[in-house]
Amino acid sequence: MDPLKSLTGNARPLSQLASAGNNQTAQAAGAEATVAKQDAVSLTPQAQQLQRAEAALDSADGIDMDKVAAVRAAIVEGRYQIDAERLADNLMRFEQELNG
Repeated sequence: MDPLKSLTGNARPLSQLASAGNNQTAQAAGAEATVAKQDAVSLTPQAQQLQRAEAALDSADGIDMDKVAAVRAAIVEGRYQIDAERLADNLMRFEQELNG
């Protein structure tokens, strides 16, 4: 038995493979279009709360660039001190607010 013949026995011309692939792609696109019409999105309470927080930030006065510059300088100069306990408390409070 010819080993190459066994490898190519079920071979099809590239033109047939391309048309078969296009047909499958078209069928998949049609199925996705059908599914897309039935999709629905619902946000968790946490996501809704994040949207409200984002809206509040958007309406805020903005960023105090003088304070940002002062903190940046303190970090560069090695003067910026982090209060780990205060940071942990704020993280816990934030988590509690998110979870309601």
